[in-house]
Amino acid sequence: MGGTRDAVAELARGYVALQAARLRSLGPAATAGDDDAVHDARTATRRLRTALGVCAPLVADGTRLRDGLRGVGRTLGAVRDPAVELTWLREALDSLPHDDGRARARLVENRLAARQAGLVVLRRQLRSAAHGRLLADLDAAVLGAWSPDEGRILHRAAREWRRLDRALAAADAAGHDERDAALHAARRQARRARYAAELVGAPAGRSVERAERVQETLGRQHDAVLVRAVLAEVATQAGAAGEDLSAYDRLAERAARAAARAEDDARRAARRARATGHRRWMP
Repeated sequence: MGGTRDAVAELARGYVALQAARLRSLGPAATAGDDDAVHDARTATRRLRTALGVCAPLVADGTRLRDGLRGVGRTLGAVRDPAVELTWLREALDSLPHDDGRARARLVENRLAARQAGLVVLRRQLRSAAHGRLLADLDAAVLGAWSPDEGRILHRAAREWRRLDRALAAADAAGHDERDAALHAARRQARRARYAAELVGAPAGRSVERAERVQETLGRQHDAVLVRAVLAEVATQAGAAGEDLSAYDRLAERAARAAARAEDDARRAARRARATGHRRWMP
């Protein structure tokens, strides 16, 4: 068993090293505004935060590193989220039977402005001395001495799955007013469970796939919820200017239907994630 635990710990160390290298290499493209690079860098920060949480007993300064990565992830999200919403809105606008040019212009301008504002902050952050120190500290964590109690990785990775079970149960029990927030929390926990399983490697491969499906379906639900909030904000501005709001109403209805479809898909994905057969890697 000791050899297996050592192998898991070394796999986790390599995982952290890979994600830290990805975060560093993606910086120039992300600051240039490349949407794929922003997305991939954000994913790297999330993987690192989960990995450092699972490996917390093994890595010195893990909590401080996770706090720094949280800030980077939020800044990346302020660029990425408006881009995702803009793509959704453009596709939905193209599907309308009659193009409302004023609605399109307002919505596109709103999301482009939000993305640009986020990009200004992102450039400042990724070019800062503090970010350079964070990257250096991540490298040092990879190269530093890890605790010999390496078997705890499996236990802590399994704990993320128990948290996912609780988050899904809470979403099932949530009332109408709390449902979107509960589903969002379940999505975030599915992401953590997925990345925790990735740390374990091949034995947890099916678990990775099950959690990824929950994350993806609830991600679509959350995207639709965010789009509806954007539509409400911009429609208020358009209404104050005396503009026709029918396009906003149709888009909001489309977003509501998209959220409902995604939630239905998520229920099926959650049932598969809750199954025990794929969890044999857990201690």
